[in-house]
Order: sequence, then C-alpha cells, then structure tokens
Amino acid sequence: MVSIIVPAYQSASYISFCIQSVLRQTWKDLELILVDDGSTDQTREICRGFMKSDSRIRLLSQKHKGVSAARNAGIQEAKGEYLFFLDSDDAIHPKLLETLCGLAERTGAEIVGCNYDYVESADFQKYLKSVGDNAVSESCIYMDNKETLQCFFGGGGAGRLLSIGGKLIRKDAAGTVRFDESLSNGEDTKYIYQLIVGGAGACTLPAAWYYYRRREENASRIRTLSVYKSIYRAEGYIRDREWKSGREANAVKEEYVLVRRLLDWYMESRKERDKDRTDCLKEWAESERSLELWGRLSLAARVEFWLAFCCPVLYNPFYCLLKAVYKFRGLL
Repeated sequence: MVSIIVPAYQSASYISFCIQSVLRQTWKDLELILVDDGSTDQTREICRGFMKSDSRIRLLSQKHKGVSAARNAGIQEAKGEYLFFLDSDDAIHPKLLETLCGLAERTGAEIVGCNYDYVESADFQKYLKSVGDNAVSESCIYMDNKETLQCFFGGGGAGRLLSIGGKLIRKDAAGTVRFDESLSNGEDTKYIYQLIVGGAGACTLPAAWYYYRRREENASRIRTLSVYKSIYRAEGYIRDREWKSGREANAVKEEYVLVRRLLDWYMESRKERDKDRTDCLKEWAESERSLELWGRLSLAARVEFWLAFCCPVLYNPFYCLLKAVYKFRGLL
C-alpha cells in the first residue's frame, strides 16, 4: 500500500484538484492522509467532504506548525509500505503511482521519482483536463547509492532529487529520518540527502508526471530573510556533513551552490534597498570566507564573490566578462 501524505494550509482554493488527481489513480491500494496545518479557511471542510465519499481518505488536524511538522505527522500515521509526498496545490498523472510502484518493485530502489511539469496557476484546471491516461514506457534511470549521491551533487537528473514532491519512498528505508521542523525552506532537500547518506538508491522516471502549480505565493518565490536563513542552514548542513565525511569534491560543489545563492540574494537585496537583508548577508559572506573549504573554490568564483560584496560597482562588468569567457570555452 502507498501512503500519500498531503500537508495543507489555507488550501481551499486548490486542494480539490490535488485530491481528485489522487482518486483518479489507476493504483488503488492507497491511503490518502490529509494533514491540515491549522487552516482558517475552508480547507478542513473540503477535506471532510471528500472523506465521506472515499474510505481511503484520512484527515489529521494540528495547530499551525509548518509543512515539515505536517509531513512528519503524516509519516507517523502512515500504514503503507511506501510513502508518497504531494503538495496540496499540485497534482499527479493518473498512472503515476502504478508506474512508480512497478519501478520500485522491479529495481529495488528506495527512492523513485519523476520529472516535474511546471504549470501556471491560471492554466492549471484546464491543463489537468487535457491530461490523458496514456501509458508511458517504464524505461528509467536506476542508480545505486554511490551513483545517487553523485547525482544529488550535480550529476544527470539531479534536479529530480532535490525536492520531495512526487517521490515514492520505501518506509522501512526512511526509518527514523524526519523533516527538520526548524526549517521553513530547504527541508525537503535535507530530508532526501539524509535518506541518501543513509544508503538509499534511486530510480528516476523520465516522464514529467508531477504537476507543479506556479503561484506568486509559492514558498520558493518568497524573498525574505527568514527564507534565506532556512535555506542557508539546510545547505550548510549538507556541505558540513560531506566535508566531515571526507567527500571533499561534494563539499566543494555544495559550497559553490551556497555562495552562489548568497551572491544572488545580496545583489537582489541591494536592488530592493533592504538593509536588514544586505547586512545579514554580509555577515554570512564573511563567515564563508573564513572557512577552510573557501580556499578549495576556483579563483574565478572567489573573485566574483569578493567583488559582489566588497565592490559591487565592478561586479556586473566582471560577471558579463566571465559569462563571455565561459561561452567562448563552450561551458555555457
């Protein structure tokens, strides 16, 4: 059985589409665990309405604690052999669970996932109606644990391993790993990373059968200091663990991702004249430059970072020159 866990907060406008996409699954051996995270709109009432029509649906309610706590509550109550994570504003293809379960059984992979199809919110309902139930080749990319770890840090298809949506996970492989409830963003990347370093292998399905709703209020689009702090902590955790585990190449890759984020956040914050954000980002930048790992980054990366924080007026010309060089060398 598959336990589908859907955290929901103020989801009345779109959760019906999410639930309907689950009920249309060709794989019937499932339970749908809806976790209301303290909504004050009609989310609970909508969920209760669906419960009356299908005994496989359960509703958990809690005070507003955040998406990580909601997912953890769902994991605690899950009865299935597999866990599947779906956000309340998204939807899935009718044959997704059947296909992922088949791949999990065939390959023995602990994590099985598919590609994302990004759909604008205004077009979401129309798009779902156009989705057929056509089958797709079950050809997939299987990776053992070592290959999965390499993929996570920038190998082919790595993007599919960084987000939790659309992932089928063997419950026994997840064990006691839980989402970090102190994080508001980046918690899913940290969770998947912990599964991988715990020994999980992965299988990725080429089909884009997870339908991600693009909304202005999507957490990933919110530019606030609290969001930056959460992502910085999550990626710092991954970098530090790789460094301490002796996987220096992975730690350097993660450090580059992290300093690239800091640079982009800082330039955006300067543009928006947000002093609190720029002051905090300067402190983080100084902290990064004090790390031993900092010296492992390329000279170009370190110069670019230094210019952005110490001499912003020269940053844009340098960045344009760097892109031109990369393009000339065939790196872009």
